[in-house]
Amino acid sequence: MSRVQFAYHWHSDETQLELEVLDEDGQALTLPPELEGEIREAIDSADLGGYGTYLWDLASGEVMPFGQLSYLTGDSLGGTYQVTFSGDPEEVLAARSTLDPTREQVNAWVASPDAKLRVAVAGNLSVPDAWVTPLYGDLDPSVVQIMEDRPRITLPLSAHLTEAGNPMTLPRTLDTLARSEWAQVRRAVAANPSTPGRTLADLAGDPEWRIRLAVLKNPSVGDDVRSALLAFFSGADVNLRRTVARNEPIPPNLLGAYATDPDPTVRAAVMGRADLPAELLEHLRADPHPLVQEAHAYREDGTDKEPFDPSWPPEEQWRVVGQLREGRGGSGLSDLTRTPNLLPEIRAALLGHPAASYGLLQRQDLTDARTLRDGRVRPLARVGAARPATRGRVLPEATARTG
Repeated sequence: MSRVQFAYHWHSDETQLELEVLDEDGQALTLPPELEGEIREAIDSADLGGYGTYLWDLASGEVMPFGQLSYLTGDSLGGTYQVTFSGDPEEVLAARSTLDPTREQVNAWVASPDAKLRVAVAGNLSVPDAWVTPLYGDLDPSVVQIMEDRPRITLPLSAHLTEAGNPMTLPRTLDTLARSEWAQVRRAVAANPSTPGRTLADLAGDPEWRIRLAVLKNPSVGDDVRSALLAFFSGADVNLRRTVARNEPIPPNLLGAYATDPDPTVRAAVMGRADLPAELLEHLRADPHPLVQEAHAYREDGTDKEPFDPSWPPEEQWRVVGQLREGRGGSGLSDLTRTPNLLPEIRAALLGHPAASYGLLQRQDLTDARTLRDGRVRPLARVGAARPATRGRVLPEATARTG
């Protein structure tokens, strides 16, 4: 065995540390105690960037993101999850470890639609910074996080983003910005209602799906382009449909399509949305599939939440952390991570927790690269213990429950 693919995620019981080993068919394997101990030690000492799925190359010792860990219902503190390993492990390893790649190789990795390949090349510090400048404006949060470890270089990214999002920007300028090497700039153009129709039509073919989604939501897009994009997102790969249905602001007609999607994991994702309209909620409540019913049980109901003080006095901040420790989800957590008066000790406690990390990493007062890196690898004290699982080779999709 030369490589291991594994999922590393939270366990609702902080006293538990479980190791599940599966073969290529997803069947449980029993390992010799010595080998199991080596795997536990290696995973425990690996510099993991938080919960997720990884590729571990035993020869080089490299551990890098690979595959996908998706929560079909609930979240990392409880729910049903799915582990999927897809992509080319050899190519990911090459992007991460090649010491003298050619510019042509790097260009291909940087332009890849596979975010794990972009993460890998971003983490290859032997690649010159000038060769990976498009990744400074990437739309995938995991790529942006890895780029934080590279030296800050002077780029017009911020100025271009401002111009791309300004409705007063001239159409010809927006057309030029639509061809930016930075996906963040292209998405800002795609969302700008002043962007010309012909430019939106071009952006509708962008390889980055988040840019296509911005075009779909733009009120200035033509009916023919909107129809084509609706067809694209309605018939996309199930992983993309599930991601969009669960996390993204989308037009009502696409949300309605996902609520009747033939795949129950997509319907369950819709059920988990906080902004679900009443009529769709009623429709999905009648869905007989167990996964959709489970999503309904996990659904955050505003009537069940304890109210929180928006001025965030210290006792209120500690109360939310206490909810996390008790496995109750932490009502108001997103707002807490963004409050200007966040206590330093609260910020330190939340660093590394999946549900809090995104909000914290947007803060202007959290800029030290070392702090950011530590925050991605250190779990929240006493909230949940890690629960790694290893897979020997590329596996079929598998689901399991936590909690």
